[in-house]
Amino acid sequence: QEALSTKLFQLKDIHVTGTDAAAKVNQGQPVAKIGAALGANMIVQGTLQGSADKIRIILKLEDVAAGKQLWSQQFDGVTGDLFTLEDEIYSPLVSALNLNPTNEEMAHTAERPTDNEEAYDLYLRGNQALKGPDPVKAAQAATGFFDQRVKQDPSFALAYTGLADASLLMYRDNKDSFWSQKALGAAQRAEQLKDGLPEVHFSLGTVYLRTGKTAQAIAELKRGLQLAPNSDEGYVRLGSAYLDSGQVDEAIGAYKKAIGVNPYYWGSHVDLGDA
Repeated sequence: QEALSTKLFQLKDIHVTGTDAAAKVNQGQPVAKIGAALGANMIVQGTLQGSADKIRIILKLEDVAAGKQLWSQQFDGVTGDLFTLEDEIYSPLVSALNLNPTNEEMAHTAERPTDNEEAYDLYLRGNQALKGPDPVKAAQAATGFFDQRVKQDPSFALAYTGLADASLLMYRDNKDSFWSQKALGAAQRAEQLKDGLPEVHFSLGTVYLRTGKTAQAIAELKRGLQLAPNSDEGYVRLGSAYLDSGQVDEAIGAYKKAIGVNPYYWGSHVDLGDA
């Protein structure tokens, strides 16, 4: 899920629901209600089967608005070679979505975040831990995974963005400057390693936003949006940064752009109304 979302996020012809919005939705609802809550007209669902070393993934793509299934396929692989399995899934999914990526987009999505399987596994576990129902416990668990993964592969940029996000959650809970500095250091390290990833700039921009450095937040979020202009979540964060700096007209403009990217997600309309 993480890998496919990251790859699809880099394509300009499709909008991928933001993680903040997805985290608020009850995944146990019927597909049509999930789609309505997220403002999504297509949903990818999957089931995972397997043993200690072999896995089988069955994916299906549903057109929520039309109420019909567009595509389904089975993929078999081994747990020790997740990268190959992800690549095998990604290509037919892009075809099923009727997308035509540019050569530049294909090159970006072909890149692997790390060649260290163990570091990648810890990265995925950390992201999963962040989704726990208790934000503090989730952040504590995720921080442990992220700390391990940056030790496994110090050049893994996305690992540092995860560490920044988890540390920021801890800071929001207890306002201890240790956590804000840890978040800032991790996000800055991610930027040093991989300046061309939009997630890196969104992460650093959010750290600046939560720590009151609105001018720096605006600059980083703008950079992230240059790399990922179809990110409504990016525009929402930019709107928050503008509001915090007293630039109300600019905030309203950012929220309107978020709605322009995804008109059907209610949360952005609420943000615009508040502004």
